[in-house]
Amino acid sequence: MLTEEQIFLNIYERECYDRLYKYYKYSLDGNDSLQNEDMEMYSINGLSLYGQEEILDLKKLSALSGIKAIALNRYLYTSVDTLSKFRELEYFQLLNLCDNVIPFNNFEKLWCAEINYDKKTCNLIFDNLELEYLTLHNYKEKHHNDLSKLKNIKRLNLNQFKLQNLEFISQLQKIEFLGISYNRNITTIKDLDKTNLKGLSIVNCKKVIDWEIIAGLEKIEEIYLADCGEIESVSFLNELPNLKMLMITGNTTIKDGLLKDIIEKTGLEKANITLKKHYDITDDDLKRFKFVQYSGLRN
Repeated sequence: MLTEEQIFLNIYERECYDRLYKYYKYSLDGNDSLQNEDMEMYSINGLSLYGQEEILDLKKLSALSGIKAIALNRYLYTSVDTLSKFRELEYFQLLNLCDNVIPFNNFEKLWCAEINYDKKTCNLIFDNLELEYLTLHNYKEKHHNDLSKLKNIKRLNLNQFKLQNLEFISQLQKIEFLGISYNRNITTIKDLDKTNLKGLSIVNCKKVIDWEIIAGLEKIEEIYLADCGEIESVSFLNELPNLKMLMITGNTTIKDGLLKDIIEKTGLEKANITLKKHYDITDDDLKRFKFVQYSGLRN
């Protein structure tokens, strides 16, 4: 059994979309002796895995139960079939790679995941029909058939992906937030007009040409545009009746510089805009807004 001090030194809490998990930092290549009794006594329901080696074996976890959240950090993992026993799993994070297929089909209660995507090991994620929150890094597929399966998804983030359009989104009737980032191929966001999005984040997608499509998102409340190159105008934002938060940051330049009417919109509560010399607003114009930093891509 671990001492009380050892346990407290390795416990931390993390909230994920209003669900709170208590994690234990579990060493896979050390002498960690965490027991189910410890987990019950200290209300531990999550594991954050680490070690000194680059490759970590998950077999040590086979005796544990009651795991609702697991974070596989920046290591390579073997024996991932061990995870199949964690049927209560609600949150899953994989930031690197593993050696075999992850048994996502065993995680019947999985509702949130963040994955460094590898088709050979991660493709079963799309069979989790109850999934509501998903972040995919390095999604290299050029078709959208798998994404179209996510019928219950509410929030989807695609980071460093290869798709050339967003056709899949018309199949996601429950989606409320979409984040897309680091795509050198995408030129159009026309399919967004088929959604009822409340939040939209676009980062480093510099070839998009039809930004005015956003004007049709009548329910949109939050918009974040970062490092998107030159945009002729964002006057279309004046047509959004429910806009509450606006961020235009980094290497994003509004060519006509006309932003004053937009930030004076009734209802706008938060704003963060990287100012350029030709803009018709100043720091003083932004002082009345609650400053906000973006955190949309991470759960």
